[in-house]
Amino acid sequence: MKLSYLPFCITLLGATLTLSTSCKKSSAEVPPDNNYSMVDSVFTSGTPEGSAATGADAADLVDNTTFTSTVTINFGSSVTINNPLDGKGVIITQNLGDITITSSVAGVQYELSGTTTDGSVKIYSNNDYKVNLNSVTITNSDGPALNLQSTKRAFIVLGAGTTSTLKDGAVYAASNEDQKGTLFAEGPVIFSGDGVLSVSGLYQHAICSDQRVRLRSGKLYADAVGDGIHTANFIADGGYAKVGNSANGIVVEGGAAIVNGGSLEVDIRKLGLTTLAVEGTDPYININGGSIYIRSTLGKGLQSAGDLTVNKGNVDAYVIYSSATADNPGVSAKKNIYINGGYVGCKGYYGLHTDGNLTITGGALIAYSYTSIASGIDCPSGTFKITGGNVLGAGKTTSVPDANSSTVNALVLGGSSKVMHVGRINNGKEIMTFQPDEFFYTVLYASSKVVTDAQCDLFRGGSVYGNVGSDTVVATYGNLGGLYKTGLYISDGRIADTSFKVSSRITMVGGLTK
Repeated sequence: MKLSYLPFCITLLGATLTLSTSCKKSSAEVPPDNNYSMVDSVFTSGTPEGSAATGADAADLVDNTTFTSTVTINFGSSVTINNPLDGKGVIITQNLGDITITSSVAGVQYELSGTTTDGSVKIYSNNDYKVNLNSVTITNSDGPALNLQSTKRAFIVLGAGTTSTLKDGAVYAASNEDQKGTLFAEGPVIFSGDGVLSVSGLYQHAICSDQRVRLRSGKLYADAVGDGIHTANFIADGGYAKVGNSANGIVVEGGAAIVNGGSLEVDIRKLGLTTLAVEGTDPYININGGSIYIRSTLGKGLQSAGDLTVNKGNVDAYVIYSSATADNPGVSAKKNIYINGGYVGCKGYYGLHTDGNLTITGGALIAYSYTSIASGIDCPSGTFKITGGNVLGAGKTTSVPDANSSTVNALVLGGSSKVMHVGRINNGKEIMTFQPDEFFYTVLYASSKVVTDAQCDLFRGGSVYGNVGSDTVVATYGNLGGLYKTGLYISDGRIADTSFKVSSRITMVGGLTK
């Protein structure tokens, strides 16, 4: 058969692929007689399960609150304060560079600017209030730089085109009040604006709220000896947050972590994005959009103490394997995991692990175990159900989908290679094309492309053709190989390693199962 084709896009589910010279060929090099098939990314979805909670609250929108009075504080060689509400409900006291504000009136915003190397701002308020950060730098060697002792909402607005910085010291002065970090709040903290805020925590946490941290827009950079962000609830609707050079990333104690949009980047030593169980609470994680990148060198990636639901968005979570991270997964949940859409790429001792049920109704999941030491997908005690989506797990072993509750067929394949391809014999249609970066004993693949009674060939080797397109989604970190979404597979004159028939809900072609 004579073969001709045009250059086309090759992308990965969740990653851009740059082909190596060993598998990228020009059209002149394509053998004239060959087994070939176009990579097909079409797959079905089932009915979503899990949670659709977004944490929507109109009162968290700064535009829904009117602020009629402005108090300005400018730091420099001295502190300049303009308080139009002096004697009218706003009391400001000053001790050198330390400013304390006590407010009993509504509709007040505080505008902070300038630089102090030994100062702080503390706010008590009976009402919601706004703090505008306009190129302000506050360093406090013996306590929080911004200490919000009100239980009301603090709307922190980052001035457009400005960069503000908050720093604390390693030792705090004794206090009867709670003060757990550089930016500390007893109440909810809602970030918005078009500026940048950098927060460094030498004492404990960088950003800490006893109620809620919400990111609507703006850019946050946090590093700390403890947690970059520590709170009872975390919601990201937009903006960008990066936590680096910290023990832990974003830690939610007893509540929910919800990502509706924006971009989160966490590169830390221990816990990435984590919800912790507290007695009497029901913590969970919902991913409804946005992008999350997590890299942990000593701990866990994306971890829920309750349920984890991914409805949309992109998640890349990697735990660097060492003896210190044995048993630590890239993505995990103490209860159930639901994947209804989006993309989840994960790698760790286990790629993905749940103590409860694993339900996949849509989206794409790629889960790897490091150096084939454990399972790419590990669901040891609950029900593993697939009703849609595109699923690949690779490791030494794999958990197997439940044949009774699943509506999508799965293949368990043994021994991956540089290119692993499954195609249908009778019509040349592609089922799976996979290019890992390392050898795996067992590969699990499931999607609606695995059709009952299909006669299939399994090739270990061959080439994939195409060019990287500008519309690809980029996985910026990790050692994941690629499950191809588009492209053209060529067998390079090979005959199939194995031929088989999809004879049941789970078809075994080698590999090890749990």
